[in-house]
Amino acid sequence: MAEKLREQAETRGRDRISEADRAVELRVLAAEQEAKEILEEAVKDAARRRAAADGYAADIRAGATAEARDLVGAARAVAADVREDGLELSSDIQELSRTLRMNAERLVRDIKQAHARMTADLDEVDPSPRPPGRRSAAVRATDAQRSPTRS
Repeated sequence: MAEKLREQAETRGRDRISEADRAVELRVLAAEQEAKEILEEAVKDAARRRAAADGYAADIRAGATAEARDLVGAARAVAADVREDGLELSSDIQELSRTLRMNAERLVRDIKQAHARMTADLDEVDPSPRPPGRRSAAVRATDAQRSPTRS
């Protein structure tokens, strides 16, 4: 009987060990399955985050490109305005130069004429002889009116 009890105990022990091995295998399989599912979900989550990051980067890149395009366009417009202002200023300065030159020539002419009149008036008051080779003021004034001085 003791022998039989021992055999039954060993059989039950082996059965329980077999059952425990099967339970462990099932738990390992379940844990592996759960780990696989967690890994798959993590991969999907990473792909979603990557897609979101790529979209955000594309938006930032597009915004920066548009801003750079706008800045270059604005810089070109400013450069064109500066060039136009420079050309206009150059034209105004050239016109001013012409006007100043004409006024200077007119002033020299008027001074020569006034001098000629004053000399003629003096000649009427004191008709003393002049050194040889000198023309009278009236003759010089007439010559000055015929050929204006050029700068």
